[in-house]
Amino acid sequence: MTSVILMYHRIVERPGALPWFERGTAVTPAAFVRQMEWLVRHFEVVPVRRLLREERTLGNGERPRAAITFDDGYRDVVVHALPTCQALGIIGTVFPVCGHQAASQPKLWFDELYLILQAAFERLGNDARVAHLSLNEWVRGEVKQRLQASTPEMRSVILRELARELDVGLASDSLYLLDGELEQLARSGWSVGGLGVTHSRLTMLSDNAVADEVRASLQFARSLDADEPLLAYPDGAVDARVLEIVRVLGVRWAFTVEPMVVRPEVESLSIPRFLCRGEDSVPSRALAEMVALAPQETPATIDVLDSRIENAPVKRGSQDFLHA
Repeated sequence: MTSVILMYHRIVERPGALPWFERGTAVTPAAFVRQMEWLVRHFEVVPVRRLLREERTLGNGERPRAAITFDDGYRDVVVHALPTCQALGIIGTVFPVCGHQAASQPKLWFDELYLILQAAFERLGNDARVAHLSLNEWVRGEVKQRLQASTPEMRSVILRELARELDVGLASDSLYLLDGELEQLARSGWSVGGLGVTHSRLTMLSDNAVADEVRASLQFARSLDADEPLLAYPDGAVDARVLEIVRVLGVRWAFTVEPMVVRPEVESLSIPRFLCRGEDSVPSRALAEMVALAPQETPATIDVLDSRIENAPVKRGSQDFLHA
């Protein structure tokens, strides 16, 4: 029996969100519809807790299962994902960043950067180079790395200065789910998990700071979803120290960004997920290959699939996905 968990972020039209597409954290609404239609044809799509609870009891002859998750709590989930999922009978899971959900709270620093870049490229033309850098260099290069390594206060200074230098304003649009929209998802049967308070990489924080981030985000999630707690590691960053803190705090399941199938023996606090991006009709090429292998699925064929993912020319594991 093969199970997979998919990870989405933004669902948005490309012209208004070029940095997110360049970063690999967006799909278009039309692509999302096609991907969900493909998914329900080839998998039994179930809520993530059900998938994990039943993984050890299902036989090899049964239909493969999938679950879908959405990180960072973007409003795109209720605008685009929820109607499609309701039409297809899919129940998803959302991981909001609780310190950034209210309209009055600041945006996540990388979203603020992307909004600045979006405005600059729209002003200068989408094919332009802004301050002699391509969009890819902005999204993945030195400025991004400097921001990642900075304190929250210094990030705010850098972003304000960057907006001034590029002659654009700081956007005021709300990117994230509001309280009523999160409640709407919960009423629709969706799971709500924690993704920290500030989206800080837990591996970069002290023990006390890790515990504070996890506790506060789980408390926020439990106000909407009283079932066993779920946690997604910001940027997929986890090590043995973080794992132990999360375990002590009573987290039942925690999710990484490693693109692997969910095996019965998977560590419950290091559950893999496939990142979905772009405009293809298939959520992940690895999943398409899995479907092709399904008629002869055995532990050996799944080992082959995992090996191919691991050794792909562009590895899409946690290190590829980290926001630096």
